[in-house]
Amino acid sequence: MSNPNALAPRFSGSIQDLAASVAKSGLFGCKTTEQAVALMCLAESQGLHPMVACTRYHIIDGRPSMKAEAMLAAFVADGGKFSIIHYGDDYVEMAFSCNGNEIKIRWDQERYMRAIGATNVAALANRVVAKYPAAIFRSRCISEAIRTIAPHISCGMYSEHEVQDMPSEPKQVQGRDIPEFEAIQANATPPLPAPTLGDLMAALGRLSQIVGEPDYKITFKKITGLDTLRGIDEDQRFVALNALNDAIKRLEMETEPEPEPEPKKEDDSNVASN
Repeated sequence: MSNPNALAPRFSGSIQDLAASVAKSGLFGCKTTEQAVALMCLAESQGLHPMVACTRYHIIDGRPSMKAEAMLAAFVADGGKFSIIHYGDDYVEMAFSCNGNEIKIRWDQERYMRAIGATNVAALANRVVAKYPAAIFRSRCISEAIRTIAPHISCGMYSEHEVQDMPSEPKQVQGRDIPEFEAIQANATPPLPAPTLGDLMAALGRLSQIVGEPDYKITFKKITGLDTLRGIDEDQRFVALNALNDAIKRLEMETEPEPEPEPKKEDDSNVASN
């Protein structure tokens, strides 16, 4: 099957200008130019027009996500096949196959409640699933299946509905309400979380602003030794992000303007004599 990205139109203007317009419009969840630049750099690395990033990806509470419909479209374009076994508000079950791998995924209300940590149906009242359960179950089926048998499609991203269901901040634990040994564990420094694709995209967006285009691609490869962000594992993400951050700090110091010399102060004795 031919690659649909091969004939993707190229964008000849400045990504920074286009990203600034997207951020100013408030569309697609991009609230800052850096977020829009990062998504557009990701799209361009895949041979797509920068604006495709805005229709494929979505920023939710600062976290990048990939729309379930975009995942499924890319999956089919890559030769994947799917079928809907059952679609209803009670549950959704779908079958997927790609490169000899097959999987069936089923989502219903009980599984959804376990996934978000809900203990009763009342907890779903203010969520999208309360109004459109079938759509949410379908989105979950697509995202889980593609991350399992075609992870190169999602690049580790979750669907927008999954990101919306993630807690916005970690729960706070009061030391006085738990035993002493648990309080010590709660106050201990937690291990660093693995860098996400969003962290790398943000660093890449900052790098592109410093070195300009198209030099940032060459600079990125020299710094990380990687041609693309797609398909790299957790260890590679750690190494790449550390290398990018170090390089960004060094480049910022090199490009920082020298401070202007302070004007010479006249001698007080000369001023007094005049």
